[in-house]
Amino acid sequence: HRGLEIGDIITKINDCEVRSATSWTNCLHYVKRKNGICFDPDIVRDLDETSTLKHLTNGYVECCDESKRGNVCFEFIDNDNGILELPSHVCLPARKMLNKSDYYCSKKELKCPNNLQCFVPLLNRTRLFKLEVMNKPVVIYMGLADDFLITLRVSSYIPKYFLRTPLVAETAKKCWNILLLFR
Repeated sequence: HRGLEIGDIITKINDCEVRSATSWTNCLHYVKRKNGICFDPDIVRDLDETSTLKHLTNGYVECCDESKRGNVCFEFIDNDNGILELPSHVCLPARKMLNKSDYYCSKKELKCPNNLQCFVPLLNRTRLFKLEVMNKPVVIYMGLADDFLITLRVSSYIPKYFLRTPLVAETAKKCWNILLLFR
């Protein structure tokens, strides 16, 4: 009930507006570059469920207990390289935190407004982002951003009436292009 279905109209990926198939691709590339999330430090302190910090052999850090499914280890990115006001790593409930934030950052671009702080999920090459879908709750995705490019079929056509899928418009467009080739 929280996933994507055929005919869903995606309006945003994080804070990037989706208006066409081209902007969809651009937004996915944007999410790959800007993978940090701006959080309120007070909310982080309240929801932090960090267990023992483990340094893994591949260079990554794990700070969440395996039994806490849905939690993600985040790295606090300090923007002034001073004394850390928060722990360097925190274990937070991903869905709850993403629903509480509308601002995004990266290790290179630490621009968080209104006293918010930048936290980057430690997920190896996978990403954590939210999709806003018209007339549905927010969809949270954790995985490879490139999987969306490969597995989802996106159309710029939005059916208005009896057509439940943009497939007819896409098929007509392809047929028209083929006819133009044979002229």
